[in-house]
Amino acid sequence: MEDTARNLCSPNLVHPSPHSPLSLRPFTDSGDLRRVMAATGEASSKLLRFLCFVGAGVICTKAINTYRDYEHKKEASAAVAAAESALAAAAAAAEPAPATAAAAAAKP
Repeated sequence: MEDTARNLCSPNLVHPSPHSPLSLRPFTDSGDLRRVMAATGEASSKLLRFLCFVGAGVICTKAINTYRDYEHKKEASAAVAAAESALAAAAAAAEPAPATAAAAAAKP
Protein backbone atom coordinates (compact mmCIF):
# COMPACT_ATOMS: atom_id res chain seq x y z
CA MET A 1 0.00 0.00 0.00
CA GLU A 2 2.84 2.38 0.82
CA ASP A 3 4.47 1.61 -2.51
CA THR A 4 1.23 2.48 -4.36
CA ALA A 5 0.90 5.79 -2.50
CA ARG A 6 4.50 6.66 -3.35
CA ASN A 7 3.84 5.84 -7.02
CA LEU A 8 0.75 8.03 -7.10
CA CYS A 9 2.82 10.99 -5.93
CA SER A 10 5.60 10.45 -8.48
CA PRO A 11 6.10 13.35 -10.87
CA ASN A 12 5.71 11.32 -14.06
CA LEU A 13 2.64 9.38 -12.86
CA VAL A 14 3.93 6.16 -14.48
CA HIS A 15 4.21 3.35 -11.99
CA PRO A 16 7.35 1.22 -12.06
CA SER A 17 5.52 -2.06 -11.54
CA PRO A 18 3.69 -3.34 -14.64
CA HIS A 19 1.56 -5.55 -12.38
CA SER A 20 0.26 -2.69 -10.26
CA PRO A 21 -3.51 -2.17 -10.66
CA LEU A 22 -2.97 1.59 -11.16
CA SER A 23 -0.21 1.24 -13.71
CA LEU A 24 -0.46 3.37 -16.83
CA ARG A 25 2.19 1.45 -18.78
CA PRO A 26 -0.21 -0.40 -21.09
CA PHE A 27 -1.59 2.95 -22.31
CA THR A 28 1.74 4.56 -23.14
CA ASP A 29 4.12 3.86 -25.99
CA SER A 30 7.42 4.72 -24.36
CA GLY A 31 6.36 4.39 -20.74
CA ASP A 32 6.87 8.07 -19.98
CA LEU A 33 4.31 9.88 -22.14
CA ARG A 34 3.76 12.74 -19.77
CA ARG A 35 7.45 13.70 -19.76
CA VAL A 36 7.55 13.60 -23.56
CA MET A 37 4.42 15.75 -23.80
CA ALA A 38 5.82 18.25 -21.31
CA ALA A 39 9.02 18.59 -23.28
CA THR A 40 7.33 19.11 -26.65
CA GLY A 41 3.95 20.68 -25.99
CA GLU A 42 4.08 22.69 -22.79
CA ALA A 43 5.93 25.70 -24.17
CA SER A 44 3.78 25.86 -27.28
CA SER A 45 0.56 25.54 -25.28
CA LYS A 46 1.67 28.34 -22.96
CA LEU A 47 2.51 30.51 -25.95
CA LEU A 48 -0.81 29.68 -27.57
CA ARG A 49 -2.72 30.54 -24.39
CA PHE A 50 -0.77 33.81 -24.08
CA LEU A 51 -1.49 34.75 -27.69
CA CYS A 52 -5.19 33.94 -27.22
CA PHE A 53 -5.21 36.14 -24.13
CA VAL A 54 -3.56 39.02 -25.97
CA GLY A 55 -5.87 38.56 -28.95
CA ALA A 56 -8.93 38.67 -26.72
CA GLY A 57 -7.63 41.87 -25.15
CA VAL A 58 -7.11 43.46 -28.56
CA ILE A 59 -10.58 42.45 -29.73
CA CYS A 60 -12.24 43.77 -26.57
CA THR A 61 -10.31 47.04 -26.73
CA LYS A 62 -11.29 47.51 -30.37
CA ALA A 63 -14.95 46.82 -29.55
CA ILE A 64 -14.93 49.28 -26.64
CA ASN A 65 -13.31 52.01 -28.74
CA THR A 66 -15.76 51.41 -31.60
CA TYR A 67 -18.70 51.72 -29.21
CA ARG A 68 -17.26 54.93 -27.72
CA ASP A 69 -16.89 56.41 -31.20
CA TYR A 70 -20.48 55.44 -32.01
CA GLU A 71 -21.77 57.07 -28.82
CA HIS A 72 -19.65 60.20 -29.44
CA LYS A 73 -20.97 60.54 -32.99
CA LYS A 74 -24.54 60.00 -31.81
CA GLU A 75 -24.19 62.72 -29.16
CA ALA A 76 -22.52 65.06 -31.63
CA SER A 77 -25.28 64.61 -34.21
CA ALA A 78 -27.91 65.21 -31.52
CA ALA A 79 -26.09 68.40 -30.48
CA VAL A 80 -25.92 69.57 -34.10
CA ALA A 81 -29.63 68.92 -34.58
CA ALA A 82 -30.46 70.82 -31.37
CA ALA A 83 -28.26 73.75 -32.44
CA GLU A 84 -29.88 73.88 -35.88
CA SER A 85 -33.38 73.87 -34.42
CA ALA A 86 -32.43 76.59 -31.93
CA LEU A 87 -30.91 78.66 -34.73
CA ALA A 88 -34.04 78.24 -36.86
CA ALA A 89 -36.24 79.25 -33.91
CA ALA A 90 -34.08 82.33 -33.26
CA ALA A 91 -34.17 83.32 -36.92
CA ALA A 92 -37.96 82.95 -37.02
CA ALA A 93 -38.37 85.10 -33.92
CA ALA A 94 -36.08 87.88 -35.21
CA GLU A 95 -37.89 88.37 -38.50
CA PRO A 96 -41.50 89.56 -38.25
CA ALA A 97 -44.06 87.81 -40.35
CA PRO A 98 -44.94 89.65 -43.61
CA ALA A 99 -48.54 90.24 -42.53
CA THR A 100 -47.35 91.79 -39.25
CA ALA A 101 -44.91 94.07 -41.09
CA ALA A 102 -47.62 95.28 -43.48
CA ALA A 103 -50.03 95.87 -40.59
CA ALA A 104 -47.41 97.85 -38.69
CA ALA A 105 -46.67 100.02 -41.73
CA ALA A 106 -50.35 100.73 -42.34
CA LYS A 107 -50.91 102.04 -38.81
CA PRO A 108 -50.48 105.81 -38.48
